[in-house]
Amino acid sequence: MARMTIEDCLPVVAKGFELAAKACGRKTRSNDMMKGRAMTVRRLIDGKGNFVSIIDPDVKVQDVMDQLERDEVSALVVSRDKRTMLGIISAGDVVRGLNRIGPEVVERCVRDLMTTQVVCCDIGEPINKIYELMDAHQIRHVPITENGELCGIISILDVVKYRLAEIEAEAEALKDYVAGRT
Repeated sequence: MARMTIEDCLPVVAKGFELAAKACGRKTRSNDMMKGRAMTVRRLIDGKGNFVSIIDPDVKVQDVMDQLERDEVSALVVSRDKRTMLGIISAGDVVRGLNRIGPEVVERCVRDLMTTQVVCCDIGEPINKIYELMDAHQIRHVPITENGELCGIISILDVVKYRLAEIEAEAEALKDYVAGRT
């Protein structure tokens, strides 16, 4: 028998929670939040902040490494005007460049290593869109746009923090319900 994870159980638990509440005549919130319908990318950006570490395409890769460390991030959006994305460069791109080119990669320009086909997400999308993009493209950073302009970035760490908070909130809601505090 396959082992179920907490993620597998949450929709079942939420449905049971709602049915029990309905049977008792209590109002309860829908499990839409767990399905990602209520939580939008905008709400996640509002909660975490919209800081995006940006770098010019003409600077050296050494500057990328310095800025990654200074800003405590693992990817930089490449842009000249801070709104229009030309690409993205990550710590992984630098490592691949070191492997392919060698130590002299630090003297190359960002445009030589950056990814130009940037996978983005609109700020109005449900949070599940971020999960799908990260999974489908095997990426860890998704720049966020609004009306075609850069307005934030979501990393895999942001997604993990959100999911942990969501699971904790659901667990607390279930505990309160069982204890009759709702």
